[in-house]
Amino acid sequence: MHRFFVQDGQEASFVSLKNPEQVHQIRDVLKLQPGEQITLVLANGDEAVCEITSFGKNDLSLGVVERRKNAAEPVRQVTLFCAVLKRDHFELVVEKATEAGVSVIVPVITSRTVKLGVQEERLKKIMREAAEQSGRGVVPKLMPIMNFASALEDIKKFDDAIFFDMAKQMMAEKDVVGKKSIALFVGPEGGWTPEERSVAEAAGCAIRSLGPLTLRSETAAIVATYNAIHF
Repeated sequence: MHRFFVQDGQEASFVSLKNPEQVHQIRDVLKLQPGEQITLVLANGDEAVCEITSFGKNDLSLGVVERRKNAAEPVRQVTLFCAVLKRDHFELVVEKATEAGVSVIVPVITSRTVKLGVQEERLKKIMREAAEQSGRGVVPKLMPIMNFASALEDIKKFDDAIFFDMAKQMMAEKDVVGKKSIALFVGPEGGWTPEERSVAEAAGCAIRSLGPLTLRSETAAIVATYNAIHF
């Protein structure tokens, strides 16, 4: 069943959907008809299964069939601090990390970061669509770009912080089990500098690898996120 996130203020009655992009998607792209059902995901993460009753020029009318809680959201909150990558690589990270269950994504500027900006609105759209496709109850947050030093200052908010680099000790279940909030640090295409690794370790990050193979940054970010949530 197709899923759509709705904004605050649309929760009360669920009789009309007026978001132009969503109306176009339902009517013109998916070509759904009156009598077919969609799921609306509310701002609080709850869901409403609705039946399409009619289409207007710029909206559609819905009847609520069932209200329910979303049972798919991960219990463990994972924040991914990922170095800004080339556009298509970073978009892949955002999409797949959302599907894996990430809570927050923070673009980070590091010593070896080549690209220094991101297209926030495009990334938010990718995250929303990935959240809809994967059955999530919330869309992850995309935070403003931070420099590496500022990102490290944030780790005090988490139960644990893991810094991924080439290391003898691989990430394991014991690194995340029993912890409600975890920060993950994944570096740029050129890798972390020795100084960044030392600073991260001194700040309290656990230094871990994802195995003996050398992974691309986007692959490492996706694998690390999935492991941190689903171990």
